[in-house]
Amino acid sequence: MQSGLDMPPITTFAVKTFGCKVNQYDSQLLAEGLSAVGLLPVATEEHPDLVVVNTCAVTARSEAKARRFIRKCLRENPETTVLITGCAGRRAPEQWREVAPAEPPRLLIVPQPSQVAQALAEAGLLPGGVVRPAFLPSHISTFAAHDRAFVKVQDGCQSFCSYCIVPFVRPRLWSKPVGEVVEEVAHLSQAGYGEVVLVGVHLGLYGGEADGKSRLADLVRRLLEETDVGRLRLSSVEPQEVSDQLIEVVAGSPRVCPHFHLSLQSGDDRVLKAMNRRYTARE
Repeated sequence: MQSGLDMPPITTFAVKTFGCKVNQYDSQLLAEGLSAVGLLPVATEEHPDLVVVNTCAVTARSEAKARRFIRKCLRENPETTVLITGCAGRRAPEQWREVAPAEPPRLLIVPQPSQVAQALAEAGLLPGGVVRPAFLPSHISTFAAHDRAFVKVQDGCQSFCSYCIVPFVRPRLWSKPVGEVVEEVAHLSQAGYGEVVLVGVHLGLYGGEADGKSRLADLVRRLLEETDVGRLRLSSVEPQEVSDQLIEVVAGSPRVCPHFHLSLQSGDDRVLKAMNRRYTARE
């Protein structure tokens, strides 16, 4: 993590997100954590003291968009602090120094969102030097500017498909405990969100860190039984992880959207093998 010029503590912030639904959830969690340490969220057009850029490394295009946005922020508000985090920040943190001019304003590169508060405090930018060990809350309380809420239930991937950088920039396999997911979905439902989307980097592996056996169907069943959420939706699932149990629980309740987003890269077994995909065209 790097800092630029010595300037007064920040009081306002904005978060800009690039990439997937998981990144969008992480940004909401980060925004609630920053609010909890006393910062005021504002729109980027209001020239906040701090702009957090949650980056994506899946495509060169997404990184290029983030770079253009950062340059625009620095050009329009030279006194702002830009904090770069997320997957592209983890992939090559020092390369992001190139987006700043020769005499940069404050620029922080913090690959892990959970380290943001500590980095701001160490740079002397938090009011009163506040540092909280548990900076990020365990769940979101709202999902700003969205009619439906995303809930991250899983992170990490160990598939190492030939073309994909994700396993190198996301953490190890992790699943949110069922009880915490139930509590979060119940809260969001009570807050007025009629639809909740379960998201993950490799959603089909939910609960399978120890033995590789997905427990996504069990999670959906528990949410149907223990919350009054009006509608549940699943984000992307790998073809080989759509089990009979998952099909049954989805088909068995009108509260689950009858829709699977399957990641099908090719119908050619030779190409699938070269991609290190874990299924065949026949499957």
